[in-house]
Amino acid sequence: MTACAKPLSETGCEAFFCMSANEMAGAVTLFKEEPLQKMNNRRLGEEKERFVCEWLEGQGYRILERNFRCRTGEIDIVAQEGGYLVFIEVKYRAGAAHGKPQEAVGRRKQRTISRTALFYLRRYRCVETTPVRFDVVGLSGETVFLCKNAFDYCE
Repeated sequence: MTACAKPLSETGCEAFFCMSANEMAGAVTLFKEEPLQKMNNRRLGEEKERFVCEWLEGQGYRILERNFRCRTGEIDIVAQEGGYLVFIEVKYRAGAAHGKPQEAVGRRKQRTISRTALFYLRRYRCVETTPVRFDVVGLSGETVFLCKNAFDYCE
């Protein structure tokens, strides 16, 4: 296993798969119940993760688990795609004031996700030859960013 990869801002992940909410019109209507300002962070996160799961399924991912938790941390989404077992981190920013959402997955978060993924692999007795990938999905306003293979396993 390799050491931590570069921060996402340096990985060349500027070539994201992007789709604006206007292009996805009618695909999912999640936020009609109450304004975003009134939602607490946990509820907002759950809504965004649900949206991302539906979006990923439309991109060919098969969702295996959401919010996998263990003593080492949490992984937002575990899925299969193109022969890979994929561990996915979801980050949301309402606007650009706090930077790009994918930049919030720094080295420390990468280590936490990596350790939690290792626990997942051991718990479900995945064979060592199972190809694994770490993806990051960023939501900024109404735009979805998918960065496949965003970082390598971090010890």
